[in-house]
Amino acid sequence: MAELGQSLLDFGKAVKLLRTCKGEPTGKAFSDLGTKSELLSIKLQKVAQQVLMNFEEPLKDYVRYFKVIFSSFFLWD
Repeated sequence: MAELGQSLLDFGKAVKLLRTCKGEPTGKAFSDLGTKSELLSIKLQKVAQQVLMNFEEPLKDYVRYFKVIFSSFFLWD
């Protein structure tokens, strides 16, 4: 997801650069498209970070619980 976010950001910057090459109406459209792409990139990166945190923290808890349970089995032997 982070790569997609970066790609959207790069795309937005490239499209904004096209504004300088085109006339006023087309240039404004390119600029607006670039701005929207950059906003999508920022939102996507935030969502990706949230998904990672929602996945990573429970996984760490699971590993910690597994280690405790696994080590307790050796104590019973």
